[in-house]
Amino acid sequence: MAMQFHRTFDRLPSLGRPVVCAIGMFDGFHLGHQKVIEKTLKLAQDHGAMATVLTFQNHPESIVGKGSPPPLIHPSFIRERLFERAGLDLAWVVPFDAAMSQVSALDFANHMATYAEPLKGVVAGAGFRYGRGREGNLALLEEHLRKMQPKACVRAVPPCEHSGEIVSSTRIRRLITEGKLEEAHQLLGRTYLMHGTVIRGDGLGRTLGFPTANLDMQGLVAPPNGVYAVRAKITSRVFNGVMNIGYRPTLKKTKPTRQIEIHFPGETLDLYDQPLQVAVLKQIRQEKAFPSMEGLKHQIANDLLAASPIQIEHRTPLDFL
Repeated sequence: MAMQFHRTFDRLPSLGRPVVCAIGMFDGFHLGHQKVIEKTLKLAQDHGAMATVLTFQNHPESIVGKGSPPPLIHPSFIRERLFERAGLDLAWVVPFDAAMSQVSALDFANHMATYAEPLKGVVAGAGFRYGRGREGNLALLEEHLRKMQPKACVRAVPPCEHSGEIVSSTRIRRLITEGKLEEAHQLLGRTYLMHGTVIRGDGLGRTLGFPTANLDMQGLVAPPNGVYAVRAKITSRVFNGVMNIGYRPTLKKTKPTRQIEIHFPGETLDLYDQPLQVAVLKQIRQEKAFPSMEGLKHQIANDLLAASPIQIEHRTPLDFL
């Protein structure tokens, strides 16, 4: 049975079963998040309940943060695919807006008890905070829930550690921006994938004889500048490619913008507005300026040669979604 969705913070549809609900942002759906969902599924099974997750479509820091919100590891729709793959019955995906940021801890608990009736259990990471100004913790949530639903329990899942450090979305974002992708793979429990939509570029790659797909990853974390051997999934097909991330210093533009461009050798593809999933296999070199466009063309040809043995080495199936 396909996972169902509910996209407003109001009463869940009655499916004839009680509810066990995981709560959290779950950005990246890393090893720690997976422990929370495993606990949720087990508790739901024990109670003959519907296994659900309450999460936010956008990061709360985009509303309550003093600076820019952290870039996400995955867009919301990929998080939803991972929830479904995990075996959840329903994803409660709520926009986090100004009104939500002002909901008190008590009101949040009251809403949970009312909207998810009958509520058998709530599961979250041990450090979970909620309510206006992050005033609520799990002990307070259980106290408030049980006033309305006496049989509801709250389960705290302890932090997951890897190499002596807690696994967190913040740590994984840092690893990705530092180019430590192998470690990011380990903390995610699967291959880190870049996700974006192909947008129109300035056509420089085509002029040079190496047409590229320009990837829009606004609001998402990305590896550091450089040239990479990659493998990308486009609809149901998988292609090898070479990706450049950076400011294209050879062009010497006065106001360069960071771009993500992928060339798929030997392929003629119409990819505009299509979603891409990109697995980064290995960095080939760092970004650098060349004295001429001919020098850049020569280097791109060498990059393609360097990528080929890397792609042959990484023949094992990747965790495309």
